Amino acid sequence: MPRARIVIAEDSLVMRAIVRQHLEDHGYEVIEADDGNAALEA
Repeated sequence: MPRARIVIAEDSLVMRAIVRQHLEDHGYEVIEADDGNAALEA
């Protein structure tokens, strides 16, 4: 079964890293974006 994919839209690199690590630890595939427009393109 494929992993669920989550897009993180956050301008703080530190916060993105924290959230990414937590989600990956729980089995999610994470895509990062530094703003809303980049998230929509992801």
